[in-house]
Amino acid sequence: MAQKYSTIFRWINVVVDYALLNGTLYASFLMSDHDIIWVDVYDYKLTILLLNFCWFFSSNTFDIYSHVLKRDAVPTMTANIASLCVFIAVAIIIKLMPVFNFL
Repeated sequence: MAQKYSTIFRWINVVVDYALLNGTLYASFLMSDHDIIWVDVYDYKLTILLLNFCWFFSSNTFDIYSHVLKRDAVPTMTANIASLCVFIAVAIIIKLMPVFNFL
């Protein structure tokens, strides 16, 4: 029974996770600069795309969406924290690239 619905729960987790990620990114852009709409600005679209890819990479690296129903709490939290740390590190690197003229 749990095997039958594990794919559905995994996709629900992925959709909600990416919706929250994009919602918080949009809210942070609105808080940082009230005059812009990030849908119209190319740089913000690129930043959103890069951060989504970084979260996709870090979540797949630590398998946070696999075996959602069967996994214990400690390995799940460890994978989530590690994935979040990798995402934050990559986001900081992306943020600092223009400062060090990497782009």
